[in-house]
Amino acid sequence: MLPQLQVKTLYLLEIFGTNHKPMANRYNQDDSDSCQSGVFLNVYKINHACTPNAILSYFPEARVMRIYAVKALSKGEEVFIPYCDVSKTYVTRRRLLKFDCQCSTCKSPNRDDSDLRRQIISASRKQLLRDDHKLQTLPRHHDIDDIAWFRTKAYDHLKRVRDENLYHSYYEAYAFVAFFELHSRNGEASMEYIQLVQREDELCNGGIGSKPLEYLINTWYEKYGTINMASLTQGSRIC
Repeated sequence: MLPQLQVKTLYLLEIFGTNHKPMANRYNQDDSDSCQSGVFLNVYKINHACTPNAILSYFPEARVMRIYAVKALSKGEEVFIPYCDVSKTYVTRRRLLKFDCQCSTCKSPNRDDSDLRRQIISASRKQLLRDDHKLQTLPRHHDIDDIAWFRTKAYDHLKRVRDENLYHSYYEAYAFVAFFELHSRNGEASMEYIQLVQREDELCNGGIGSKPLEYLINTWYEKYGTINMASLTQGSRIC
């Protein structure tokens, strides 16, 4: 029989394992970043959905976890956050969650179609991240036709994210389009999507900025010389 102290320790570890959240800001964290985890007394009460209407962002200086809605919420509407990578298929999500999710996405009669869209979104995201890195390392005078191909893939990715109502992924999808428009030397279109990235930062990240947004603004300065930050649109998301 285990000592009482050991039993209590195992019980606490089980609670932590079930309810912990990464102590990281999702907009300033690379896929390869490691981070600490913590249990937040209000956050752990929020339920999961595979099409969440809110996201979490951790602010290390204040040592707080904040919840941001990623879409307009009706009065009395329940808040849902993702407990796992919801771009995965239903079977994979169920394995990661370790419970049978009852959300509207998982119970939809069109679940197989949703699975296919999410598989494509996940694959295109990985490809765009590789293309993003590739483009940053190419010589200055690279082929505009090649960049146009990258740009088309970014717009296709954004459309799929919108079709699947993955609101929490809008920020990154807009950033992909803005990035490839910038490198296509299309100033007007790139500014439009920088504005959308800025709007997402205001709505879902407290307006503190992020690595992608900082890169986009710095690249604009480099290519066009000036940028009027006051002109960046504030307010509700345009879906």
